[in-house]
Amino acid sequence: MKKTIVLLLCLGALWRPSLQAQAIETPDSLQYEIDSLQQLLAVAQHDTTRGWLSYELTHAHALFNQKKASAIAQECYAFASEALRRHPPGPVTVSLQRLKGRMSRFLGNIYSPYIPKDSLIGYFESCIAYSDSVGNTKDQSNCLRDLGKYMFLIGQKEKAPPYYERAMQLERETGDSMGLSISLMSLADQWRRHGQEDKAEEYFRQSIDIKFAIGDTKKANMLQNELGSICLKDGRYVEAAAYYFKTLELADSLGDEFGASYSYHCLARLYHRQEDYDKALKMSKRAMSIHKALNNPFPLSASYSMLGLLYGEMGQHDKSLVYYDSSLQIHTMHGATEQMAYVKVNKSAAYLRLGQLENARMVLEDLVRIVKTIKNPSVAVDVYINLGELYFLQGRYQQALAEAKRARDILQSSSSISSSRKVERLSSRIHEKLNNWSTALTHYKTYVALDDSITNIKAQRMAINQEADYKMKRLQDSTRFAFVIKEKEILAQEAQIENLYQRQKIKNGTIVGLLLISVLLLSSIFLWIKSYQKEQQLKASALEQNINLQMKEIDHLQASLKSHLEERTVLTSNILDGSINQYLSDPLTKRELEVLEELTKGNNNNAIAKNLFVSVNTVRTHLGKIYEKLGVDNRLQAVNKASNIQRELRTKA
Repeated sequence: MKKTIVLLLCLGALWRPSLQAQAIETPDSLQYEIDSLQQLLAVAQHDTTRGWLSYELTHAHALFNQKKASAIAQECYAFASEALRRHPPGPVTVSLQRLKGRMSRFLGNIYSPYIPKDSLIGYFESCIAYSDSVGNTKDQSNCLRDLGKYMFLIGQKEKAPPYYERAMQLERETGDSMGLSISLMSLADQWRRHGQEDKAEEYFRQSIDIKFAIGDTKKANMLQNELGSICLKDGRYVEAAAYYFKTLELADSLGDEFGASYSYHCLARLYHRQEDYDKALKMSKRAMSIHKALNNPFPLSASYSMLGLLYGEMGQHDKSLVYYDSSLQIHTMHGATEQMAYVKVNKSAAYLRLGQLENARMVLEDLVRIVKTIKNPSVAVDVYINLGELYFLQGRYQQALAEAKRARDILQSSSSISSSRKVERLSSRIHEKLNNWSTALTHYKTYVALDDSITNIKAQRMAINQEADYKMKRLQDSTRFAFVIKEKEILAQEAQIENLYQRQKIKNGTIVGLLLISVLLLSSIFLWIKSYQKEQQLKASALEQNINLQMKEIDHLQASLKSHLEERTVLTSNILDGSINQYLSDPLTKRELEVLEELTKGNNNNAIAKNLFVSVNTVRTHLGKIYEKLGVDNRLQAVNKASNIQRELRTKA
């Protein structure tokens, strides 16, 4: 009886989902499970029972005590190896081989500092071999994928792709479309982490196509945000905005709150890059409120980090540090080292801006240690840039220059415009302090070119147009719905009038019959008929008046829809096409045309400067050149002349 109870408890443990896939747990909530597994293990008799109980115990410890989990896993691995030697071929050995394969994968994926690198690779290879021996192709492809990922992690990225290719070939042969999409997604993520954005984009697209084909629509939609993030990093803001609003629209239609929240988070990053902090805050707070409602800790920490970054850019550094600490609290609780590194990079930047150099130094020293373990080039670049900034503020210019060079060396294999911009700006400032004016100017020119590509006005306007398209579509849907409701109400009222006329016809016939039957009652009946007809006419008149009012309301709705559509047309064609230059001996430049367009809208110099993202002095300079080329003395004359030329152009057309 005792053995039966142990066996049933073990089977229940094996069939439950892995702890890593469940909701986030705490050490206290896991302790009862750990104690139960240890009690079962103490009384277990069969080798397979003991082996699989140990496997479950490693997963229970892995969430909060990797050293303990690593020790138990190695003991379980050795136990399975010894048990395989004692048992003859049969069902028990197959179970032990499967256990050894699973435990090999666990030991490989734990990335423990207590296990040498060569041993970890050996565990992955053991997982592949044992999975193959029992015909478990799914575990085999998983281990191949994990080994490829580990090769990326240890910096041997040239050895990684073949393992992924073997995994994907196996998944294609067995028809495992879901596994294939995961392999493509994992490979794309690794290439992106190593600065190969073009390769990452290619594999993300393949994974998205497969996920849409197999009906994994929500995940496919989420991955489209990753394509948007690649475009954002490369400075392709129009494409990034298109992806983000597309995913937001699809998430809304699917009722996918988590997907919508991720799109809002990505849009916050886009608006942050374009320095539109009000919109960025609005999007980030929307994402945060959804994550709080859904109780999603990791996405919530990303929202905290984004809010910290935004408040930092707005000069509210004390507030930004509060959000960074909230984000770090979540990541620290769950051991998310790489995510912690991203947040600490931003936290160190906040300390630098506050002038708290000692705090910045402590955070950066911790980051240098973390960078060596996570092998993420983009994080390393930001750490070296912030270290260079620290040395610069301390007056240690040669050391600052060395850190800037380390960052630039990594960026040679990456296409991060944002990071390159920071490096060039830092290098220019350092050489300026060293009186290397020529070199400082060279770096500054590169910085300006990169900065212009990030904040260009056309990209910002196109992003606004994407948002307008999204809002316009929703407006059309709501207006069309209102039109349908009104139309149904009118049809119902028309049916009511028809019924009224039918009733009147019947009553009139009855009255005529009564007149033929009784001449004596003719006078009284005639008066009654007149009174009744008048009453019915008043009712019919009232109903017809109501119909006319409803028709006018429909016309108003149609006019409103037309007005919104015309507003969109104006929004997307608000820049002069340059045809005015046909009438000028000295043609206006593109920027001068944009300033002239703002003049025709009646904007003052401050408004023009704000809309075109330039200074007021720059606006005055452009206005002087516009007056000279148009042959006028003031803005009123310039607007009148531009209007006359446009009128003449329309007449010719």
